[in-house]
Amino acid sequence: MASKIIVDQLQKSGYTTLTLPSANASASQFLQNDGAGALSWAGAALAGAGLHQLVVRSSSGSATYSPAAGVTKIVVIVQGGGGGGAGSAGAYYSSAGSAGGYALKYFTGVASTDVMTVVVGAFGPGYTGAGSGTAGGASQFVSVSGGLHPFTTVEGLGGGRGIANGTSEAGGLATGGDINIDGILGGENSNAGGYGADSILGVGGTRHGTAASAGGESVGYGSGGVGAYSVSSGIGRAGRDGLVMIYEYK
Repeated sequence: MASKIIVDQLQKSGYTTLTLPSANASASQFLQNDGAGALSWAGAALAGAGLHQLVVRSSSGSATYSPAAGVTKIVVIVQGGGGGGAGSAGAYYSSAGSAGGYALKYFTGVASTDVMTVVVGAFGPGYTGAGSGTAGGASQFVSVSGGLHPFTTVEGLGGGRGIANGTSEAGGLATGGDINIDGILGGENSNAGGYGADSILGVGGTRHGTAASAGGESVGYGSGGVGAYSVSSGIGRAGRDGLVMIYEYK
């Protein structure tokens, strides 16, 4: 019969005593030391820790989200929609749409059983003729159930609309994040202004002429639409949809 030694601790002369775990290991586990001599079993999954995937929601509207299996941490970026630029009837210049708010939040202790609501704010349409644009929609990440109780909301409000012959409404507020950046104001109603506001994730539309359709389109996410030049039936351009990005980590 083979011999065996049964011990609870191990020690080499001059070194800290190592205390063995009290239970058996599961398959693929290994011993780890807490630095004070207490040994415990650790899962092999630690070897694959790091970024798992990037989840992008860019279509306006609401949907549910749950982390992938094994994900324990997430970084959420929320960008509100951009406001639309105002139009003109020829007697004045019009202001541009403001940018949506931007927020970033880090969560720990998440699990695949958690349920969240993700809302992507829609762009604000521009206006053709004598009228103001439309404000952008709010983007949100909202804890519904699971480990993120109490409920947590990360929000980037949509940017304000451009006003016909007036100053743009305010940019979108950002709340609930570890980083919160409010959207900036759209360009003023003047020959030199009217440029759509840049967002953190987009660039506002610009003027490049005096024709009714001379406003350049905004790009990216959450940026504001350009205001109309002083011409009959001048076109205010639309802003851009918001965005929600979720970085998943194991």
